[in-house]
Amino acid sequence: MVADASSLQAAAVAAATAASAEAARLADLRSYRILDTGPEVVFDRITALASRLFRTPIALISLIDEDRQWFKSRQGLATPETPREHAFCDHAIRSDEVLVVEDALQDERFVANPLVTGAPNIRFYAGAPIRTRRGHRLGTVCIIDTRPRQPLDIDGAVALQALAELTSAEFELRHAFLLAKEQAECMQRLNGAILAIERAEALEALPQVAAESARDVLRASHAQVSLDLRAFDGPVAAATVPAPMPDAASGTLDELAIAGARGVFGRIAFARAGGGDQELPSGWSRDVMQTLARAVANRIEQQLLLREASSANERLARVQRLESLGQLTGGVAHDFNNLLTVILGNAEVLAEQLPAPGTAHGLATMIGSAAQRGADLTQRLLAFARRQPLAPVPLDLNQLLSGLLPLLRRSLGEAVEIVVEPGASLWPTRVDPGQLENVLINLGLNARDAMPHGGRLTLHTANLSLDAAAAAAIGDELPPGDHVSLSVSDTGSGIAPEHLHRVFEPFFTTKETGRGTGLGLSTVYGFVKQSGGHVTLQSLPGAGTTVRILLPRWSGSEPAAVPEHAADQLPTGTGQLILLVEDEPLVRGFARAQLDHLGYRVLEAADGHAALALLRGVPDIALLLTDMVMPGGMSGSDVAEQARAWRPELPVLFTTGYTAPELMPCARLGPGVRILGKPYRRAELAQMVHAALARASAGAAATAPDDGAA
Repeated sequence: MVADASSLQAAAVAAATAASAEAARLADLRSYRILDTGPEVVFDRITALASRLFRTPIALISLIDEDRQWFKSRQGLATPETPREHAFCDHAIRSDEVLVVEDALQDERFVANPLVTGAPNIRFYAGAPIRTRRGHRLGTVCIIDTRPRQPLDIDGAVALQALAELTSAEFELRHAFLLAKEQAECMQRLNGAILAIERAEALEALPQVAAESARDVLRASHAQVSLDLRAFDGPVAAATVPAPMPDAASGTLDELAIAGARGVFGRIAFARAGGGDQELPSGWSRDVMQTLARAVANRIEQQLLLREASSANERLARVQRLESLGQLTGGVAHDFNNLLTVILGNAEVLAEQLPAPGTAHGLATMIGSAAQRGADLTQRLLAFARRQPLAPVPLDLNQLLSGLLPLLRRSLGEAVEIVVEPGASLWPTRVDPGQLENVLINLGLNARDAMPHGGRLTLHTANLSLDAAAAAAIGDELPPGDHVSLSVSDTGSGIAPEHLHRVFEPFFTTKETGRGTGLGLSTVYGFVKQSGGHVTLQSLPGAGTTVRILLPRWSGSEPAAVPEHAADQLPTGTGQLILLVEDEPLVRGFARAQLDHLGYRVLEAADGHAALALLRGVPDIALLLTDMVMPGGMSGSDVAEQARAWRPELPVLFTTGYTAPELMPCARLGPGVRILGKPYRRAELAQMVHAALARASAGAAATAPDDGAA
């Protein structure tokens, strides 16, 4: 009896664990908001590629819902869904391995299945699970034939798994884009809320205005807000609490103090409305609260301290909004680069395996080209967020314009007259020439679009010395001193006054739909700020636009940078052992496969603590290849610093989705440290790994004792 009771208890625990795991999987599936959506070209290309690659009449991207399997993409099958109890894919998601059924009529699990005995008369099935970054298997990429077939060979199973990983990466990318769109909409509402708070004239009315504005900001996140300002002597007396604080049952997300130079003015709190389980973007709710709390505190400070002028306040608010947008876009671009590493790498592998020319090879190449365009987009986002890697060198802007002029003429066409007005005895500045050329081309293309019937584009350079008053008149953040001025002026249609305060915001554009991403001027803004400069824009409708870039004068001495050239042939390894540290499973799997292919042995670690344990226990590790930013309280630079303390000669290669100055460990860790930006291709990975190992070998040879010494 005791044994029976124990067995029943164990079975109940197992059933509860399975039910909890399935609930978590279904919640993860719904968080992607992909069920019952329309066809999308990128997923149809994957199923078309699978059908052609394996020569099967049916290929599907199947998602297992609570009581059905639903097809996001289908080749050769008319029905959009089937009951879950009939789904082969329900069996496939129970394992990470590829499920292969050679002949369903010979398999007791499926012999009576309606999909076998009736349409579509399945006989052969192979499905690879689609795993999310949280480890849940949402469904499969599967191929189906109406005839029995031999099992997949190793290459076939690897190719099907690669398509499933590509699908998973596309899911993550699609989800990230949806979140970015929602966050951009929330940011627009946040701008309106800040303006409403700034325009609240009486402190007695501020609590009501702030609470209503905050509720409007979070309406898409199914959240409620409460704001409480304490009473003050003087003008803040009799401030009211417009809404009760949420009770504990409703699930308070966070609470912040509203504080200024004169102390704590109150508190602001957010909660999910009614205790709902709607997903809120990670970290976003607190960012919104901090921004709103600062806005409320700033408004109180403004009225208590009688700030100088409304125009200065408006400029400050615009800078704060652009800074918030920069933090948002930089984080999104970092996540995109992780996803694009997997998409670009797997597309490259598929293109190498498929015969060219051919439809399947063309589809793989098209996926790679689309991923590269995504990488270019994230680079522009990083430019606005001031997190793009720069290579500044001393530069004469007149010489740069002279070399760029032929390209500008070809890009803008004969209808645009280009006039260059070089300043005499122009001072040098220190800037990344490639990125500055991109800025000028962006500005030139904007000018061309504003002059559809032709016009004049003028590029003017000059030396400019500013005292404190003159610098403050141009912009609050511009320091006094010597600057090099670069102005780009057109005779186009100009910009309406009501849009001027938003021209540097990402995704904002005055062009018609389909004619611009809204990232051109925001990229200019981010690059100039990251380069230590300042940018202004002046425009009048019908009178054209002038963008003026001020860069600090360079008075130091530094040799010109010599660009590195890639080798013609990929360097390979000779079995050296590499410790790969990467928290993102999709990226870790891709990097492992590439390193294996290049001839290296690989140890994997998902976080810094696991990496240090391997470093202590495995003495023949030849290279530490680690992500820069990882969860768990230990970054890649922390791992590298500890590793170099144990083994000073160990070479280190970092990978990162963005290159921010505060993440640069090189100065602290000394020589032997390199950085590989995401997304990267196999060739870039091969060259960086080879260079790191070669440098370490050269250093070891230089310090080795001479056997012939007396």
